[in-house]
Amino acid sequence: MYDKMGNVGAHEIVVEGRSHTQTFSTFDEHQLSLVFDMYRDRIVDLKKDRRFKHVQVFKNHGQLAGSYIFHPHSHVLATPILPQRTALELANSRNHYRQKERCLLCDIVAQELRQDKRVVTVNERFVALTPFAPRFPFEVWVLPRRHSHRFEDVPDRETQRDFVRLFLDVMKRVEKVAPSYTVSVHASPNETERVFMEDDLPLSEYFHWHVEILPRDLRTSKYKREDEFYVVSITPEETARLLRAEEV
Repeated sequence: MYDKMGNVGAHEIVVEGRSHTQTFSTFDEHQLSLVFDMYRDRIVDLKKDRRFKHVQVFKNHGQLAGSYIFHPHSHVLATPILPQRTALELANSRNHYRQKERCLLCDIVAQELRQDKRVVTVNERFVALTPFAPRFPFEVWVLPRRHSHRFEDVPDRETQRDFVRLFLDVMKRVEKVAPSYTVSVHASPNETERVFMEDDLPLSEYFHWHVEILPRDLRTSKYKREDEFYVVSITPEETARLLRAEEV
């Protein structure tokens, strides 16, 4: 009845700086660029191993997010299977592309910029917004405005600058209202391994990388929602308004 497999994989820790008490909001642009460069380097290197179907980069900050090491650090996790949420994200993005011949997140970005109800901040190349159906209070996504499926592609200087500046601006706002949070980089699965593909539709057509910032409060940290229903105490529109109003 039950299948099992070997526990091949990789788990690495990225030490983000020398200071013991620094958080993302207190990094300068150069420090933050180095951190994201390290993420890209590790993703590229780990994807060379065809056994790894997915490489996840995430950072837990604060005890409510499950982090009990105060020195700033992140995790890089490579697995031989796709996480369930990643597989669902891929399936939904692929289905949307089949129906519309457009990227799902590109359509979301276009609508959010047009409506301007849930946009936290925006620049020429990136946008930060609160999702329409958030899982956590003050949840924010950072997305490239132009379609891009590979987070690990080395950006040009202007693109890197725009991303770092916007991300830093968002973190300064989020850390004022959420002392604990998780930052998760949604990079594309390993394209050297095509087992997860149901057809010949290129991953580059429908996957859109992004970064999710997931604040944790006592309620969402204490109770694990096995039914995948989430209760938030604030609307995404109100979240965007409050975050925009924060002094940076």
